[in-house]
Amino acid sequence: MKVIDATSDLAIVLKHSKVSKDSRINDKFLLSRFNAYRSKEIRDSYKRNREIDPTVQQDFGAVEVTKIASNDPIFGSLASSKEIGKVHIPTPVSLPNDKGIVSIHPESRIATSINHYYGVSYNAFGDKINNPSYCNFKWYSRVQNDIYLHPFASTIRAIFIIDNPMEGYVLQTYRPGKDQLIYQTEYTSGESYTVVSGTITHDGTIYTANQSFIAQNPDYSGNGVLRFTNQRRKMTLEDEYPISYTMTEVIMMKILQKDFGLEKQEIADIRNNANDDLILLKQE
Repeated sequence: MKVIDATSDLAIVLKHSKVSKDSRINDKFLLSRFNAYRSKEIRDSYKRNREIDPTVQQDFGAVEVTKIASNDPIFGSLASSKEIGKVHIPTPVSLPNDKGIVSIHPESRIATSINHYYGVSYNAFGDKINNPSYCNFKWYSRVQNDIYLHPFASTIRAIFIIDNPMEGYVLQTYRPGKDQLIYQTEYTSGESYTVVSGTITHDGTIYTANQSFIAQNPDYSGNGVLRFTNQRRKMTLEDEYPISYTMTEVIMMKILQKDFGLEKQEIADIRNNANDDLILLKQE
C-alpha cells in the first residue's frame, strides 16, 4: 500500500459523508492520525501476541556514525579510553525491552549475529564495554533519540520500527527497469539516475557511462545499465507504507469512527457505493 492510497481513501469516504466540509480532511492531518494509530496498533498487537509483524520494520540502510568527544554530556568520560560512536535516530515505537530498535549491525545485511550490537541500559553500558568478560562483544545504549555504540564503526546498518514512518528511508540499490524510472509527479520529485556502463537514450538525449540525468518520464532505451544516483532517500507519499493490510483496515475504521464520528452503517453504505478510486476500503 502506498502512503497516498491510505490518505486518499480516507478523504474519499469523508467527502461522501456527513462531515464532508470538515477542514481536517487533508493529507497532513489524515497521515498524522494514521501514524498515531499505527504506533498504538503495533504496541497493542505486541501485548496480545508477543510478536511483531515484520511489515512494520524499516531498513535505514548504511547510517553514518559520529565519534564522540570527551565533552559529550552522556558518555564523554568513557571517550578518553574507548572509541564510542553516536547516531541520532527518529523516535522508535515504545515497545518492551526497546524492541522498536530491531537490529544494529555492520553495513553488510548478511552480517552474522556475533557481529550485531546488543542493547544495554544506560547504567550498564560502561560496565559492559570495560568488563573483560563482555568487552569483546558489541554494545549499544539508547538515550532518548541518540544511540551510543562500542566498538566504534564509521557506518552501521540499522532496522527500526519508528513512530513516524515518513522519517524513514527508501533503499534504491536495485537496477531500474526500462519502463520503471521515477519521474516528477504532483507528489514525487524526479529521481536522478547514473549510467554505470553502456549507452542509453532518455527523453531524446543520449547518455553514456558516468553521466547522470533526472527522469522526465518512465522510459529509456539502449543497452546501458543504470543505477539510482542516490541509493538512499527519504520516504514520500508515493512509497510503500510499512504496515500490513489487516492493520490498515483497523486503523482506517478507527479514524473514521473515533476522529470523525462516522457510524458503521454510513461507512458501509459508502463502501457499497465506492467507485474505482476507492482502493483499500471497497472490500470487506
